[in-house]
Amino acid sequence: MSVLTTFHADIKNIFEQARGKARSAVNAVMAEAYWLIGRRIVQEEQLGQHKAQYGTRLIEDLSTALTADFGKGFSYANLYNCRQFYLIFPDQEILYTLCRELSWSHLRLIMRVDSPQAIEYYCREAREQNWTVRQLERNIKSQSFQRLLSTQTPPSPTQGHICPPGVYQRPLCAGILAIAGDWRGKREPAGAGDY
Repeated sequence: MSVLTTFHADIKNIFEQARGKARSAVNAVMAEAYWLIGRRIVQEEQLGQHKAQYGTRLIEDLSTALTADFGKGFSYANLYNCRQFYLIFPDQEILYTLCRELSWSHLRLIMRVDSPQAIEYYCREAREQNWTVRQLERNIKSQSFQRLLSTQTPPSPTQGHICPPGVYQRPLCAGILAIAGDWRGKREPAGAGDY
């Protein structure tokens, strides 16, 4: 009976891996399709111009037509998301990397982030840390990128030195400031420590 259990577990594992690969492949193809739809919407909206014409109902009309052709899934909101997807990630090479590693649900959440630096951060962290959609949503809502920025201090010209270069530090000052380790910026000249 144990042979069947091991055999069964192996077959189950193969099947689950195949399902995961199929899901990833379908997700990547659909995300690419959404990007291509978004690119085509932007091209049609702008008609070769730098900006779209005001007052066109392109997305609304397209939504109605695609819903008649394919049924659910082509609401104004979904088509608008496709458009935003293309505008936020216009580089097709970046798209392929994202599609292989993040789901459409991940990408939709990331598209709502305001700054390009935050978008890059959430894309990178979601991929590297294997965040679920819920983890990504929680990190965006808790503003983990902004919190990370607030903990970082900009580098100063004297970074790594307690005092600016050329200013000698005395043992008494190091003790008062509770500086641990090598507290001397430079070797003190003879007699500099005498009080």
